[in-house]
Amino acid sequence: MYQINYKEMGKRIHDRRKELGLTQEKVAEKIDVGPSHFGQIERGDNKCSLELL
Repeated sequence: MYQINYKEMGKRIHDRRKELGLTQEKVAEKIDVGPSHFGQIERGDNKCSLELL
């Protein structure tokens, strides 16, 4: 069974967000989650649904 590396996934989300020049707050607002929750996703501390991705 395939294991998801949430730390790596979060890093990729973080890197792409920075490339686009967006803040965590702006992305969190766009996807309708709290900024702290989005920060946890970027750090790989919290899982997120496929729908959210």
